[in-house]
Amino acid sequence: MMCPVLGVLKCFFLVSTLLCKDGMTAPSPLQYPYRCPYNQSEWEDRASILKCQGNDVYHCLLSADKVSVKENCIERSLVLQGHCPFFTKEGYLHWATCNETGCPDTHFHSDEVYQHRICFGNTDHQIIENSQKRDDGLSGLEIFGLVASFIVILLVVACVLVARFRFGVCNGEEDEAVKMASMFFEAKMSFALLEN
Repeated sequence: MMCPVLGVLKCFFLVSTLLCKDGMTAPSPLQYPYRCPYNQSEWEDRASILKCQGNDVYHCLLSADKVSVKENCIERSLVLQGHCPFFTKEGYLHWATCNETGCPDTHFHSDEVYQHRICFGNTDHQIIENSQKRDDGLSGLEIFGLVASFIVILLVVACVLVARFRFGVCNGEEDEAVKMASMFFEAKMSFALLEN
């Protein structure tokens, strides 16, 4: 007969893994970033994440909607003086005439567009607002989740200890459950400390 406490622990670990899955996965590099890199070192850092292959190189350009940016791996192209590159809806590189003050006054390669911030339209202004919102720290929901996880873990450990003293050891399985619970608790606390 299986120890009921061990069954509860297994269910707890399954549920907590499912709930925490999104927090542990890395974002896809091709989703819309908050902003395009500002300089060559930022550009190269982001390019190393995408790991473009062959003749394709990292690009971060204004999208066809002119209000957001998109990154992708495509072949570099020469952009003529007075033009700015952008991604079409289909994901192809295209360029448009720049009619603003500060437009590129020389030819440049499409993967050097970070040198011409005018080509990113108003996305830089939105990025500053987004980064200020992100830098405010943990939200109330995140704090609640951390506290609730901590309380649930404490309750599970307490139940295991009470069951162990009340019912004795269940064929040695409960000792393994206590070890698993303490390892999970230590890992969860380490993860919470690293986030701060």
